[in-house]
Order: sequence, then C-alpha cells, then structure tokens
Amino acid sequence: MEFLLSAILGIIQGILEFLPVSSSGHLAAIEHLVRLPYNMSFFNVCVHMGTLLAILIALQKDIARLLAESLLMIRDIFHNLFAFLRAARKHEEPKTRKLLTSNYRRLAMLIAVGAVPTAVLGFLLRGVAAIASRSLLYTGVGMLMSGIVLIVVGQLDPGNKIPKDITSLRGFLAGIAQGFTVISGISHSAVMLSAGIRLGFNKRLAIRYAYLMSIPCIIGALIIEILSLDETLITPDYLGMCAIGTLCSLLIGVLFIQRLLRYIRTRSFTQFAYYNFLIGAVIIVLNFTLTV
Repeated sequence: MEFLLSAILGIIQGILEFLPVSSSGHLAAIEHLVRLPYNMSFFNVCVHMGTLLAILIALQKDIARLLAESLLMIRDIFHNLFAFLRAARKHEEPKTRKLLTSNYRRLAMLIAVGAVPTAVLGFLLRGVAAIASRSLLYTGVGMLMSGIVLIVVGQLDPGNKIPKDITSLRGFLAGIAQGFTVISGISHSAVMLSAGIRLGFNKRLAIRYAYLMSIPCIIGALIIEILSLDETLITPDYLGMCAIGTLCSLLIGVLFIQRLLRYIRTRSFTQFAYYNFLIGAVIIVLNFTLTV
C-alpha cells in the first residue's frame, strides 16, 4: 500500500510541478490525510529531484549553454583580476574583458544572484516550512496566496525584455520571492512565473527562467535533507518508497513536461488562480473538519 501511494505521489508531483499550482501543497495534504508513519520531508525532496531531472532533460541545451558561458565568465573574472594586478605593478590601465556579453551570461548571473536570497530565506524559514508542511491550514492558506499572486500578475501584459535588459537587482528580488516558496502551499511555479512576467519577460522566457531558477533551489534542499536525515528512516521500505516516488515523478515529468509548458503558454494565469482558490478552500475546510 505504501509503495502504491509513493507511486501516486510521484505521478502527482510529475504533473503538477510544471503548472502554477503547488505540487508540495498537494503532497502535504495527501500525506496528512493518509497519516503515513514516516517523516516525509526527505521523500518530498526526492520526488522533486525526479522532476528536476525532467527539467534538466527538457532544457538540456539551455543548461549546457549556461554552464559553458558560466565557465567562460569565471575565466574572464580571473583574467581581469590578473590584469588589475599586472597593471598595478606597471602603473598602467588594466586591459579587462567584459563579463556580461551575452544573454546566457546575463541569465546565469541572474540565477546566481537570485540563489543567494533564496538560500538565506530558505534557511531562515526552515522552521516555518516544517510547521506548514504538517498543517493543512497553512497549506490551504499558501494555495490561496498563490491564487492571489496569479490574479494580480494576470492583469499584467507579458513584456518583451531579454536577459540583457534585466538588472541584477531584479534578479535579487526574484530570488527573495522564490525564498518564500519553501512554505507548503505557495507554488514555486506561480511565484516564479509571476516574477518573470513582472520583470518584463515574455511568457516563453518567464517559463524557462522559473524552472532554471528551481535547479539550485532543489539541489540545496536535497543537500540539507541528506545532512539532517534521521538514521532511523534509513530502512529498505522507506528508501524503496523514495526510489519509486522519484522514478515515477521523473518518468511522468519527461513524458508530459513539454505538453504542460505549451499548455501554460497558451492559457491565462487566471484559471490557475481559480484552481488554487478551490483546492486551498477545500484543504482549509478539511483542516477544520478533521480536527472537530
């Protein structure tokens, strides 16, 4: 029964991760209702790793280009450093290289800058996130907040900016917004798609930006969970549940990611807002019903 539930949760994660609704909120609600005798935090990060692998496969060309440009940018940083040192010794003007010479370099910089406040907020809010993941009320409220974000941003027209037009300050602010998505019910996709639209991206670029930004976020969460994993959970049954959930989320993610991303591009954010309102309200009602 637990292995079947793991597969179902993985499938849910594989579908909902790519829509502006909270996959973690759905997982938390189902796990709360079923009352599994495990701490499911590590499991939830594992199924997110499954969809992260799906993102890496779907956006492999973008990611390969980002990595290549990042390495070249690091090379140029060291070149400039040595150029300054040489020029200082010879009392000359340093011959430096420009760093942000392409859209991919600017996008890599925006992701790196945004990862800093995300990591800081994720660390500071870890206690709140743990409480929220165990509470249907917090999860439901988080989904209502996601709906509000989508309604507000749905009134804005997508822009036409490219990464070279986006300042590092805006990337930092997007990272702050992403930091709050560690709280159960607050949809990462909703917040980051909204941030991309608010930054002036068109929908296609906003979607790519949202999922590229999720990569360091999920990897960081996995590292934290591994370091804090309770040794009593390391049993064949629990690890088997994690493996099944991860595999299912990966397979479903690979099968459906391109279709789901096309679906988002052609739909208004408002309909996803209504879905968040509906599910959030149901979860809040369940919270008070089950505690009576």
